[in-house]
Amino acid sequence: MKKTKILAIDVDKSIIDYLNNDFEVFEGTMGSKIDVSKKSAKREDTKLLLNYKFPENIQEYKVVIQDMDMNNIIPFSIEDNTRSQIVGSKAYYFISSYPETIFDPRPFASYYLSRKLQIKANKPTIKILFQTNIYSIEYRIKNIADYYDNGDERHNNYEHIENICTNNQICGTEVIICDNRISHILFDSMAEDCYYNQTYNIPLVWKGEERVADDRFIPLLTNNAGQIISYFFISENAVTIMLPQCKNKLHLLEKVFTEILFPHYSEYFPTIDAASWRNHTEYFLPNQQRLIQKKEDLKKQYEKDLIAIECEMKENEKRYSFLHTLLTGSGKPLVDAIIKYLNWLGFTNVIDLDTIKQDGDLLEEDIQIDMGDEGLLIIEVKGINGTSTDSECSQIHKIKFRRCEERGRFDVKALYIVNNERNVEPKKRTIPPFNDTQIKDAINDKRGLAYTWQLFNLFFNIDNHFITKEEARKRLLSYGLIDFSPSNLILIGQPYKYYKNNKIVCLDITNEEIKPGDYFAYIINDRLYKERIISIQKNKLQVDVTVSGKYGFEMQRAVPKGTIYLLKEKNSKEID
Repeated sequence: MKKTKILAIDVDKSIIDYLNNDFEVFEGTMGSKIDVSKKSAKREDTKLLLNYKFPENIQEYKVVIQDMDMNNIIPFSIEDNTRSQIVGSKAYYFISSYPETIFDPRPFASYYLSRKLQIKANKPTIKILFQTNIYSIEYRIKNIADYYDNGDERHNNYEHIENICTNNQICGTEVIICDNRISHILFDSMAEDCYYNQTYNIPLVWKGEERVADDRFIPLLTNNAGQIISYFFISENAVTIMLPQCKNKLHLLEKVFTEILFPHYSEYFPTIDAASWRNHTEYFLPNQQRLIQKKEDLKKQYEKDLIAIECEMKENEKRYSFLHTLLTGSGKPLVDAIIKYLNWLGFTNVIDLDTIKQDGDLLEEDIQIDMGDEGLLIIEVKGINGTSTDSECSQIHKIKFRRCEERGRFDVKALYIVNNERNVEPKKRTIPPFNDTQIKDAINDKRGLAYTWQLFNLFFNIDNHFITKEEARKRLLSYGLIDFSPSNLILIGQPYKYYKNNKIVCLDITNEEIKPGDYFAYIINDRLYKERIISIQKNKLQVDVTVSGKYGFEMQRAVPKGTIYLLKEKNSKEID
């Protein structure tokens, strides 16, 4: 049995792929617009040929699908617009003249297609169209072999369709579903995604001595003014389904086929299940309608939940966007992000000096934290494209002495925080961004050095309970390169074997008690991760605790190869 032939004109690849599953598809086009601006600028006439693409046996195609709003523009090419073979004494070309800069072949292609589709067949052509606004173009056609053989023709882009377009050029995104079964089937879940730029009149027919609305015409969608923007129309020569433009054309087209064409026009599709009528409500099995409704309700709930999650994601991004600013920012945005981080870390009395600095004040630290009896912490923040110079690292030391003199006591702590190489992906940056001399000088001067990639990872290590906020605050008051390594980790070593896609790791244990329920930790790109131990074996026997020897540890999830494993102490707080 031969497959139904479908002419698909200017539609997306996703639609072509869908149609190819069941039909013989010809990928056609009404043609691309041609850029003739260079010729027009010189006021030269340009000879052009149409570039539509239709099958030669077009009368065998009973279904036409077109996206009328496709508007590709290609550059003018002499080769593409020169006849390679001329039979007889005539050679016709379309002529483009100044001031035309874009030649549009599509209305003439519409006229040509209308003539081809007029070939009578035993069944009307089914036309499925995604609408666009109507427009017309006057063409100059010339026989270059005869100076006097030329003429003008005017055509519009709706000539291959029953032209019931209104003269109003109106567009919009707000649509109203008409009160009929087809409208609800097609658009109940899609109306918000539809938009339009053309409206249509109801066709009229003679009934006796008066003209009345054609009852074969079914409006599907209107705009707020009641103007029709989508319709279903059965005439003598065609079944026309005029659809709006929408974000998901494939989904709408699938509904047209499964809900309208397959059940009601099955004779056009002999290779499709002949019993597709079973999908009509009047032939539903017991409980089928209820289950279908349940399915639709689940879809709507899913869409509702998805919107809620997207809103939650936006709120989450707003709440934690300062963490990304730590890695990208400089100047005031970076200082603001550091202040937000310090407040999250539990510091109080964090002061942005820019908010209290007076005109003429010396360039001083960016942030002050009054820690009461513990003294004053001053912080200088920089976002730079490279790494810090010695003078940039030590500038905070000079400010520290000025603050000590002002306070009359030596309880001032100094910290320099840098967002180094801020235009580079963080894990590809120089880590740490300080050389040995800069670190030694910081120790000697009793001041701290930290970098924002370090703080970024610290956030997650705190969130995963490897280190507490209190401990992190104390570390920030130390000297030299600040070290946030957790104190509750014991180095175990590297696994010597892996099994079951890295869910079982084998380690040589020396005098260490490890039990099921404990955690192994590992480091990737300066961040700690942990996995729970499910069971332990020694010599293929289950054990409740290790002492010394070779053991196999079954993990809750797979762990990466080649990392150094650490064991969290048993008295640490574990939260999955």
